[in-house]
Amino acid sequence: MSVGIKTKHFISNIRRSFWLLTFTSLCVITALEYEARDRQQTAAVHTCLAKASSLPVNHSNHPCQSVLTHRKNWWSWLTNTNKSPHHHFLEFVELIHYSFD
Repeated sequence: MSVGIKTKHFISNIRRSFWLLTFTSLCVITALEYEARDRQQTAAVHTCLAKASSLPVNHSNHPCQSVLTHRKNWWSWLTNTNKSPHHHFLEFVELIHYSFD
């Protein structure tokens, strides 16, 4: 093999390794981010449930309501995690409503 072909092959391997390392790093960082977010959410729920309140948990003025309510965003709507089409439509209306606030 000539030096030019070896060099091209070497650069190709370096490039492939770089992209593989970049992709793996991105996956690991994303997984760690979600794990940290999940831990924070769990800690917030445990802290909230320790507070005494005479209101039921599903009441809108309960101190845990903001913690227990799932975040509604466009990504969760697009991925349609809920199987009910009726609920999917209501989430759509709610997202449009809150987008203009």
